Amino acid sequence: MRRLAYFMAVVFLSAHTGCVAQELPDALSLIGAAISNADVNSKEALRYTFNEEESNIVPDMGTTPTPTVPGTQWPIPVYMVNAQYRWSIERDVLFIEGVPYRRVMQINGQKLPPDLAALESDKYDHAVTTLHALSAEQRQQYLSATSFAFDPRSLKDSYSCRLTGHEKVEKRPAIVVECKPDRACPKSVASRQLHGRVTL
Repeated sequence: MRRLAYFMAVVFLSAHTGCVAQELPDALSLIGAAISNADVNSKEALRYTFNEEESNIVPDMGTTPTPTVPGTQWPIPVYMVNAQYRWSIERDVLFIEGVPYRRVMQINGQKLPPDLAALESDKYDHAVTTLHALSAEQRQQYLSATSFAFDPRSLKDSYSCRLTGHEKVEKRPAIVVECKPDRACPKSVASRQLHGRVTL
């Protein structure tokens, strides 16, 4: 099975701007902070529409990958950089009846062709109609099964994480944590690994 690499940038905020320079936390303490932030963000997110980008990288193993737009058979063109196939999908995350809905807006940094844009519009209209028809209990069940962001809790029991350096995210200093799936974790946990390598 081809494994896709999923990248996510997270800026860890602190009440003391100099604490990152003065104290170098370990990977687990940073992940703990990410979990706390995710809990707060999940509640605040209902007030906003936001954007997410998924970047996929697959080494050239002699076979060209043939990805499609999620939920469709529409092919995504891939391109090669440094012997790696790459493509990206940009989505707007909207909330319908409090339920997150991802609407594809760009592929590889380009606007959707008219036919695909029309298909995404029809999918959105169908989702609105479907979610409006749900009871409050059904909507809560649907919401519980729908994740609008990568859940950092999975990093604690199914990934091996380490600090790898420092970068700037939107001109703000950030510590980089690289997490790779832990091959020693239980199969029940491993079956939930969907994103491959994660960079925080």
